[in-house]
Amino acid sequence: MTIDACRRDILYRRGQKKIYLAGYNQKIHDFLKCCVVSPNLCSLEESDLIFNELINPYYLQEKREVKQPIDKLKDTLVTCKNKYSNLPFYIFIDSDWKYCGAFLLPSLYSVNENIKFCSFVKNDIYCISPQKILLHWDYWEYGNHRYFDFDEKKYLAPDIANEK
Repeated sequence: MTIDACRRDILYRRGQKKIYLAGYNQKIHDFLKCCVVSPNLCSLEESDLIFNELINPYYLQEKREVKQPIDKLKDTLVTCKNKYSNLPFYIFIDSDWKYCGAFLLPSLYSVNENIKFCSFVKNDIYCISPQKILLHWDYWEYGNHRYFDFDEKKYLAPDIANEK
């Protein structure tokens, strides 16, 4: 994408923020067990940089992918909370983050392990740490069955915390 095309894209998404912001705030509240009155959102430029830098498979060091029935979601969330409780994460929910920005969560401690997909969060939650760890939950249905895919990936990417 050229610089002008990137600038136009950012301006368009920034203009759409008003449409998505209330719903995105609700999704953030649904994902956390505590109430965040006014979430501190990253800029669209910063959010794009963080997301695109660590999604690049070139930097992938190790990964674990799991396909589970939805009733195992709580176990996966609790495991991640315990394993990464002391790390901050940028939170990207559904496609709303593209219009509102990522949310920086100081710790996974406040994640709601009883979250229900399709209440507010429709299908995707990405958590990306400055320490190059990506956690991704992807909800889907097949027939009358509900599932989620969980990806845990570690990267050898540039340190995104120092690129601000």
